[in-house]
Amino acid sequence: MTLQTLADRLGVSRTTASNAFNRPDQLNPALREKVLALAAELGYGGPDPAGRALRSGRAGSIGVLLTEQLSYAFTDPAAVATLRGRALEAEELGVSLALLPAPVIDGVTDTAAITSALIDGCFVYALAADTPASPPRSTAVLGMSDELALGVVDGAAAAGVDLPRELSVVGFDDAPPAAPRGLTTVRQPLVEKGRTAGRMLLEAIGGGAPADVSLPTELVVRASTARP
Repeated sequence: MTLQTLADRLGVSRTTASNAFNRPDQLNPALREKVLALAAELGYGGPDPAGRALRSGRAGSIGVLLTEQLSYAFTDPAAVATLRGRALEAEELGVSLALLPAPVIDGVTDTAAITSALIDGCFVYALAADTPASPPRSTAVLGMSDELALGVVDGAAAAGVDLPRELSVVGFDDAPPAAPRGLTTVRQPLVEKGRTAGRMLLEAIGGGAPADVSLPTELVVRASTARP
């Protein structure tokens, strides 16, 4: 079953049949319902996305490459907020968001999800390859995210290190778990960061030259830090 077969059965052009799926605003609602009803009767699910991308030159989707397992996107509060911002921007512009896990396993990056993805562009959401399982014997540790910093806090507690008398810990993001745990952190506008990144990528895909953007940050001092 193809789009042309569907169009022939209805006695309409292939473009008209295609519009029922891709550009419903171009069709009379009654005609669109007729096309979709016959498609459902014949078991036709719609135009092939890969073929549509080849014809239009656009996939209508942007990717987010994770250097972790896919579940990470739903467990790290900072990642959740950042991805929400990118999703909001994608929604406004009518494109989809694809999560592409590319975890590093035994020093080798799994690229299966990347090579098969049908996307117009991609963000990279990466974590540091080396995350300390327990804090070093120094006076302070700065984590690249609150999630990592809280891991250091937990490791310090397990090792009997007194925070903040023996060790100060600072995170980055001011994600929701930071305040209840008393974590000193650098606050950044996570949702706005995601939206800005999404807007800039889509501008670049459209042939534009996005301007550099600086977002505000703020040091939020809590109980996990003290003077050495």
